[in-house]
Amino acid sequence: MRMVSIIVPLYNAEKYLRKCLDSIIGQTFEDWELILVDDGSKDASGNICDEYSQKDSRIKVFHKPNGGVSSARNVGIEHTCGDWITFVDADDWLDECFLENILDVPFNDADFIIGGNTMVGHRNEVNKYCKNPIKRNIREIDFSSNKCLFLFYFPWGRLFNTDIIKRNKVKFHENMRIAEDSDFIIQYLSFCNNLVLLPTSDYIHNCGAGVTLYSLTFREFKNYQTNFIQDSELFYGFHLININFVRDHFIMVLFSFYLQRLKHLHTIDEYYKQTKHWNIHSWNKTASMMKYSWFKKNVYYVFFAIPYIGYLYQKLRQIKI
Repeated sequence: MRMVSIIVPLYNAEKYLRKCLDSIIGQTFEDWELILVDDGSKDASGNICDEYSQKDSRIKVFHKPNGGVSSARNVGIEHTCGDWITFVDADDWLDECFLENILDVPFNDADFIIGGNTMVGHRNEVNKYCKNPIKRNIREIDFSSNKCLFLFYFPWGRLFNTDIIKRNKVKFHENMRIAEDSDFIIQYLSFCNNLVLLPTSDYIHNCGAGVTLYSLTFREFKNYQTNFIQDSELFYGFHLININFVRDHFIMVLFSFYLQRLKHLHTIDEYYKQTKHWNIHSWNKTASMMKYSWFKKNVYYVFFAIPYIGYLYQKLRQIKI
């Protein structure tokens, strides 16, 4: 077995942080280092991190100005010394056998190891992705099916090869605050030959820790869209495999957050600022990625091109009869 670097980015996480850290310290597999990145917390999170680092030499703490979870994870990556990297959210926790079980892989050449998870809170479910360990070459995977999407949803509960990440300079896009983990995994898989699925569920994801309602400006949406397009092209360049289905799925998710922003604008001027940059070419390109029908595509373009109609429509939708 080899050493695991556990990266925990955190911001104002004092409510659950001790439970998270205690679950890591209590792991049955002990060859790990814990990298805590305090992203400018305003509560006692930073002090809790320092307290734990004084008790265990395997714990490193880095305090930084607030820059978002992507920048915090990137700081963690820069300071890793382990052979594997795993990410843990500060409001989640691990079963005591998490590391031992996810490292118990019957294959020597795994590049990406994926375990399942247990969700608690407002969602209570156990997600196991297989009954027995499965190894798949990247080129054997059907990336045109919904069945593959779980590979890209989150970075926790998985093991990433540190050498692959550092040698290829794989990083989280720091201009992204939504779907940044999915984009990171697309980048990472570009440099992998195979992955392994394990029948575990030892990562406990806390769905009750608070739900953030996201929305995106036009500029954010276009920047995120560009990241996904570029990184899907990176993937194709290495594997000669088209993952447009995956790319388009996440672009559709991002577009829904852009529409969420439009719903909550208060004036026609605000609406105009968020829609004026659309032109027929850029909208047709985006709409085709989302497989919109001719009718839906043109209705949305009318809303963008004639802001008064779009703004009135959004306001009418908010009226409860």
